[in-house]
Order: sequence, then structure tokens, then C-alpha cells
Amino acid sequence: MENNMELKALKNNFSKIFNVEYAMFNDSETLSIKIPSNETLNAIDYLYNKESYKHLSMMSYIDKPKDNIIELIYILYSYTDHTTIILIIDLNRENPKFVTLKNIFPQAETFEIEFNEMMGIVFEGNNRMGEEFILEGWDGPPPMRKDFDTLEFVNDNYMFRSGRENSINVREHIKNITGEKGALDD
Repeated sequence: MENNMELKALKNNFSKIFNVEYAMFNDSETLSIKIPSNETLNAIDYLYNKESYKHLSMMSYIDKPKDNIIELIYILYSYTDHTTIILIIDLNRENPKFVTLKNIFPQAETFEIEFNEMMGIVFEGNNRMGEEFILEGWDGPPPMRKDFDTLEFVNDNYMFRSGRENSINVREHIKNITGEKGALDD
């Protein structure tokens, strides 16, 4: 697969300016770059103003409790070059903090509110931290962290209604009907 010449040049220029932990091509139009979190604002400013990555397509995260980090991922798109940059940074899982990007990408504010609620990431400068997004009245730990035990939380916090003792196990019922092994049965 031929890599995009613009992305090759960007990768080379970016590596000269920033401390790149790794940079790899996902395909001919997508480049993933991992950098230290303290360089992220300058890197995004560079990508936005010098390389025309003006669109925040998506934000995401990956919880890595064994490494004590949460990877924060920004997916940026250039309408000029029709290419994508995936910018990855590590946050300390014990106290995950980063600065808001809502002043550069207004749509980041919504992602940041959700990430605060679901993963406990605090985005400094976003005055909507702690605002309810999905979990109205939630008083538990961040539920999307890998060490959150959903079954334990339900058993500790909810009463089970009587009359459901003989409810069928839907997975077992489907397996009996189809004879197939389900994805969750592995």
C-alpha cells in the first residue's frame, strides 16, 4: 500500500518538531501519532494552523489499568488533504487530567463532559465538568473503567423484584434454539 506523500511529509516534519513516541500509517490516508501529553496543545495548534487539520472527527479513550494509564485519542481530519491524524496521549489513570480543547474544537466540549462522567477524566478549563450527561443522579465510580464491576454494583444498589426467579436466560435460550455458541460464551 502506497503511503500518501502529504502524510509522509507531515510525519517527517512532525517528528522534527515534537517528541514522537511512535508514528505509524494505518492506511494511505491515516497516520497515528503518539506524543507526550505536555506537547499536545502545541501539536494540535500545529496540526490545525500549519497542516489544515480543522475538523475534530472523534474523541475516544482506552482504559489500560495494568499500565495505570488512560489513552486519550483525538481523531483529526483535513478537508484539504483528505487525510486523518489519530493523535494519542497517555493520562495518569489515578488522576486523569487534561486541558479542554473546546476553544479550538467546540464539539470537544460534549466529548469532555461524557468522558468526565464515564471515565473520570477532568478537562481543565471546561466549566461543565461534573454535569450529568447520560447517568442522571449517578453516585458511583466511573462506570466505563475496566475495573468497574457492573454485577457487583447492581447487587449492592438495587433490589430484585420477586417473580423473576424463573426467568429464562436469554443467552441459554438462543443457544438451545440455534445450537450455536454465542460471542459471550467464549
